[in-house]
Amino acid sequence: MQPSEVGYAVETNKSFDEAVEAVHSASQAKGFRVLTVHDVQALLTEKGFQQGPLKIVEV
Repeated sequence: MQPSEVGYAVETNKSFDEAVEAVHSASQAKGFRVLTVHDVQALLTEKGFQQGPLKIVEV
């Protein structure tokens, strides 16, 4: 990752939903708050595009 890029990636054996919940829990444990979760898969499905599970978690 380049210094100008924003992002953080971690591999896990958790299911997708378990991983999203883990982000919520870890954020709260560190004193942060989840502002919103964008369900990109649902949005793209509405537009007729196929997309695997994809959520953007705003912390």
